Amino acid sequence: MSARVAVIGAGPFGLAGLKNMREAGFDAIGFERRGYVGGIWKHSQDGRISVVPNTVFNGSRSRSAFTDFPFSETVSDYPTCDQLYDYLQDYADAFKLRDHIRLNTSVNTIRRVGGRWELELQTVGNEDVYTEIFDKILVATGSFQTPKYPTVPGIELFDPKHVTHSLHYTPSEDYKDKKVLLIGFHATAKVYLSRRNNLLLLRKFDDEGRPFDQTQTMVFCSVIAIFEAVCPRFFYWLLDNFMASQTKKQFPSLKKYNNFLPAPSMATTTPVAADVLVPYIDNGFVEPIGSIRRVTGPRSVELNDGRVLDDVDRIIYCTGYHFDQPSLPTEYQPAPVHGVPPKLYRNIFSLHDDEGVRDSLAFLGQGAAFFSGFSMFEVQSMAIAQVWKGNSKLPSYKERLAWYKANLDDFNAKHGRMTTNATHYSVLLPLGETLDFLNKTAGLGLENCGWFSAKGWSLWWNDRELYKICRTGLFSPAIFRLFETGKRKTWNGARSQVFKDNEFAKQRAAERRTRIAEGKKVQ
Repeated sequence: MSARVAVIGAGPFGLAGLKNMREAGFDAIGFERRGYVGGIWKHSQDGRISVVPNTVFNGSRSRSAFTDFPFSETVSDYPTCDQLYDYLQDYADAFKLRDHIRLNTSVNTIRRVGGRWELELQTVGNEDVYTEIFDKILVATGSFQTPKYPTVPGIELFDPKHVTHSLHYTPSEDYKDKKVLLIGFHATAKVYLSRRNNLLLLRKFDDEGRPFDQTQTMVFCSVIAIFEAVCPRFFYWLLDNFMASQTKKQFPSLKKYNNFLPAPSMATTTPVAADVLVPYIDNGFVEPIGSIRRVTGPRSVELNDGRVLDDVDRIIYCTGYHFDQPSLPTEYQPAPVHGVPPKLYRNIFSLHDDEGVRDSLAFLGQGAAFFSGFSMFEVQSMAIAQVWKGNSKLPSYKERLAWYKANLDDFNAKHGRMTTNATHYSVLLPLGETLDFLNKTAGLGLENCGWFSAKGWSLWWNDRELYKICRTGLFSPAIFRLFETGKRKTWNGARSQVFKDNEFAKQRAAERRTRIAEGKKVQ
């Protein structure tokens, strides 16, 4: 009998996790408290995190698809939230996942009973609680769960009805003709963009008309991996200086704000795509200001530079989220201490004292390398499936703990070198080391594209066109399904999709260059 796996969440991570668990032969069932699949990618006003109607994905369509389910050619280079929501519906339908998902079902808590997992479940709108037993649990609700509310002295002086978190923000007439502190670009009269620190700002497209993440070829990733492993501090010094030069070049109008520089290192903080933001700064709709010292009255705020804003109508916290998992007891929380890396091996597998827990509890969305799109997390689910199936083995518990300690030490060392009190993303992982682990554990076969492997030389000799496009072309998600390894399932359409992705990306870039030459708007 196949092991029963509970997949908590039916957003992008949950759908990919459910699909890959079932693909590996597990009796997997998904649980989703919302009445639909797709997670945050459908705008809602139910008090849970969701996109706003004009949200656009930060990764390009060519890099952000699942590994065996490409986007339609009608999808924008940077998919809109509606396009992503439709894509996730199509994904669920294509792989017949809906039959294995219980919507409107909350997982209230989990507990160990007789060496297995008991889930306490409740149908939304029904007071009755029931339980079910599973062998393994994959928590795939992502990392955006509990909103952060940083302490602002005097905030109690401001009308509480006019203070909210971006979690609860919905564009409405309530913001029209109002002056808003922090963020909110929809039909407002003025926005004060308060920030503790500067940021690296980038455009979504490069000078050749390509989405910025398309420059991350396999060769590019390999070079980054080597430098990051051998001389990380020098590597990030070079990278930070290059990115700062790009910010200055791409947004010369921000010179009066010192181009939002110096910015925190990319070793700790990710850059921001600012194509939409900067025009609003240029026309005065958004005014960048310094950090807040305190709230001094019902509409007034004092900044740390001494300036007082006495005309603020609304305050919106856009300060991110803690990585808590509401349905999990404290002992199973991946990140029980806020602001530090989760206590997980490779930010995926539990490091609980109980061996039974370690062998049956895993997470998606708690760790990420600089690799855009959903495929990185989908590949994590493949790795989990192969470990649970017995096709791949993790190191000893002692070695896993040593990895966690080294990861924590590296995090603390980077944090100690920070020159500002900026957000330090605790889920960031080294690209090369992470890809290497996922390649071996999930069985991706990336060694077939390697410089120094026999399989790489074999592919170069037998299929030079494929070898070349895999190494120097667009890093298509389909590459992760290309090679047979005896572990994760391959996709028969992977080879043709790699070429299609590259050709389509070239076509879109050429069209964009033409529009630029004609003086037309590019988006």
